Amino acid sequence: MALFRYLIISAVALAGCSQEPTTSQTTLTGSAAAVAGRPKYQDPERYEVESCCTLKLASGVRSKRLQGTDSIVQDVSGPGYILHIVFGPYDSSQAAAGYHLADKQIIDGVTLASFQWTDHQHPPPEGQLLWMAQVGGGKINGVNHAAWGLRISSDCETSDSCHAATALVKTIRF
Repeated sequence: MALFRYLIISAVALAGCSQEPTTSQTTLTGSAAAVAGRPKYQDPERYEVESCCTLKLASGVRSKRLQGTDSIVQDVSGPGYILHIVFGPYDSSQAAAGYHLADKQIIDGVTLASFQWTDHQHPPPEGQLLWMAQVGGGKINGVNHAAWGLRISSDCETSDSCHAATALVKTIRF
């Protein structure tokens, strides 16, 4: 009986062991490796958002780098509008309720989604216009790196200034 019990316990113990190696899918968030070598589209005539993208600034448009925590933060201002650009590893990639998806386009392999504020009962938390993208990321040396989030929001005073802000964002290259 003791031998029978020993064989049953041994069989159960061995059944729990797997011959296949376990592989853990480690994902790093915040790693600079996720955006190494970006922007891929570089041109000395274009304005660079560090490790992200470039924009073609028109004359009279100014840029100002701001202090960010774990993110690159910049304001780009033109006649009647300000684009607030935040690029970093910890973006939620979600638009607040009240924003309506207006368009999605793929630029240099990156999907850029544009949103408009449609809730007329409340003021927009990030401006009337919002653009979002996930930049970089992927598997590097066997480790998954989370993409960094890009958020561009616009406060614009008039319909014309909103069109000018949109035209500037449409020059983005990754």
